[in-house]
Amino acid sequence: MKDFTIKLTQMNSLFICKFSVSDYINHEFKIYYISPDGNHEYLSVNQIQDTDHQHECSIGSLYFNSKTKTMFEDTRTETFTINRKNYKDFINYFNILKGWSNEYIDDIEKIYGKNLVM
Repeated sequence: MKDFTIKLTQMNSLFICKFSVSDYINHEFKIYYISPDGNHEYLSVNQIQDTDHQHECSIGSLYFNSKTKTMFEDTRTETFTINRKNYKDFINYFNILKGWSNEYIDDIEKIYGKNLVM
């Protein structure tokens, strides 16, 4: 990925809601991107560096169900790595986002309609 901040900006402009998710079990930080057309996605960044001092990132589809208040992260559609500087930029961006809670599923549906549920 040549410029990770460009990728963040592109994803930011396509979605109506963004939430931060800390997955300490898998050592990942994630951002859930919620779209009005039902094409939700997640961006995952690994906290641990590889041997080349890069952080592995992935993008995949995200599904949620308002009746059971559950999330499902589907197969990754894109994988890439970022350097330390881009990782620091990501963390700054990540820290300003509201944290995800499954309770938001109902709130988002009330505001944007039932077409958000897959």
